Amino acid sequence: MNLNLKWYKGKYSYSDEDVENKIIEFIKKHPNNYEESFNEDNSWPVIYHLSETRKNVISWYNFKKDSEVLELGAGMGALTSTLCDKCKHVTSVELSKRRATAILERNKDRDNLEIIVGNFNDIVLEKKYDYIILIGVFEYSALYMNTSNPYIDFLTKLKGLLKKDGHIIIAIENRFGLKYWCGSNEDHTGMKFDGLKNYENFSGVRTFSKLELINLFETVNMNYKFYYMFPDYKFPQVIYTDNSINKNIFCPYGPYYHTKSRLILNESKMFKDIYNNKIIDTFANSFLVDLSQSEVNFEIEFAKFNNYRSNKFATFTYLKNNKFYKDATHSEAYSHIDNIYNIYKKIGKCSNIIEVKKENSKIYSESINLNYIKDILDHFMKEKKYDKVLETYINLYNFLKKHSGNVVNGQNVFEKYNIQIDNEKFIYYEHGLIDFIPQNIFCSNNDFYLIDQEWYEDNCPLEYIMYRCIINYFIHYENNNNIVNMLYETFNISNYIPLFETLEKRILKKVISESSKYFDIYYRNYEMISNLNKMLTEYDDFKARSEELLRENTNLELKLKEMETISQTQKDELNKIYNSRGYRVLNFYYKLKIKFLKGKNKQ
Repeated sequence: MNLNLKWYKGKYSYSDEDVENKIIEFIKKHPNNYEESFNEDNSWPVIYHLSETRKNVISWYNFKKDSEVLELGAGMGALTSTLCDKCKHVTSVELSKRRATAILERNKDRDNLEIIVGNFNDIVLEKKYDYIILIGVFEYSALYMNTSNPYIDFLTKLKGLLKKDGHIIIAIENRFGLKYWCGSNEDHTGMKFDGLKNYENFSGVRTFSKLELINLFETVNMNYKFYYMFPDYKFPQVIYTDNSINKNIFCPYGPYYHTKSRLILNESKMFKDIYNNKIIDTFANSFLVDLSQSEVNFEIEFAKFNNYRSNKFATFTYLKNNKFYKDATHSEAYSHIDNIYNIYKKIGKCSNIIEVKKENSKIYSESINLNYIKDILDHFMKEKKYDKVLETYINLYNFLKKHSGNVVNGQNVFEKYNIQIDNEKFIYYEHGLIDFIPQNIFCSNNDFYLIDQEWYEDNCPLEYIMYRCIINYFIHYENNNNIVNMLYETFNISNYIPLFETLEKRILKKVISESSKYFDIYYRNYEMISNLNKMLTEYDDFKARSEELLRENTNLELKLKEMETISQTQKDELNKIYNSRGYRVLNFYYKLKIKFLKGKNKQ
């Protein structure tokens, strides 16, 4: 396969030679796992172009197998191979020859890909497509469409390249995105609040609100469906639709900020609030929009990705036809899907667990309308009913003890992970339901039902499971050490926290991908950011007070100089009086009078 250079006219300014050359070398050096490059360079461009997580934006979408795809602005090929896997043929158009070279290197063994280098407006395409893909492209329309209505004209041109029932798929940031209200710099201009101010100094690149996009799509007579992506379309963790917004599927995500943004609000807390107020569609950080001249339906209503995991455990969960499916995002993870199904079969007979069924390589459970324990705890925490929180956890403990099987001997979970302890400290139970956390437990008629029991350990103490049950809930609450400590004391956990933390780290180590530690630089801990903001705020307060004191000091100096001037003026006036003839005459008569009076008193 070679690059099609028929319409290529030379170098384009947006290409960054040094970093892109380095990325191409990484692609050649690590052909089986591009993320190994992060050990050598974890700068944002390298992670952005080579992270497997980029594929999440389209990996879940149900492309027709026999379809032909036109990918515009393919970049360095982060999504191209996924499209090739899912579709019959892909035509990738990329403006930069260097970036197109990266696409070629990543897909050199493909026989269903054509790479065209050049400006899309110059290229003559002689066929129509089932799908046209624009991921982070539509916002640049004004730079390349030399017309008075570039966004409308671009859509019209794309529409002309579609088959009758074809789709245009656009991923774009929302200019009203939650992260921008929290203080994150605008992704394209780097300016704070630039999109919120509707790009007062328009430079040719802009994003849109949901309503603005709808107006554009309706102008060109296209049907549409919106997907709402968090933290954004670049590295999606959670995807909602209009169908799932109003369902009870609250799913927190990890915000990230690849530029040094001065945050003024906690995005995670804000997300929970906009979720509860059912306005996700207005404040989603990114949209993925499915456009077609025919009817557009939601096949998948909700999706959640596990971005930090190694390939063996890389899965995602999605809602389709009122069923929650779990599928692999990497071929190595299908054995993990089988393990989850085996866990269900192992504990299904002795626990209240929602039925799990298998469908080809996937597993699924029916969606049920019950209250999550997490939501019940949220209500008690909001109302400060801490006695109810304790009561709920005691009921959970009693349920856990009842459904954990028999007391057993033999190799326990600590020995499995090479942690030496005094075995007499704990009683070990047959079924270690370590995924027994409030997010995975329903409540109905004072009974509990388990879902999504993905993790399991043989021969495990109940104290460790309750420890996980507590930390996995309270990790989303700040300044609640008192209630947490009370729960630790209640379930005999306090003395074993270092031990449990060690076990937790060793279990997670086998699950978490090596590359995730580099991405953590950008998925920053909000506590760190809030502490930094607190320091910056204190600095600003100190600076403001210092400036105020300086102004007061300056005013005092000015007043002092003014008083000195007045004093000198008064002195000069007095000197004039003292030196005047009239004053001397009066002073003579005054002294004479004093002398006369003294003489009279002596007589």
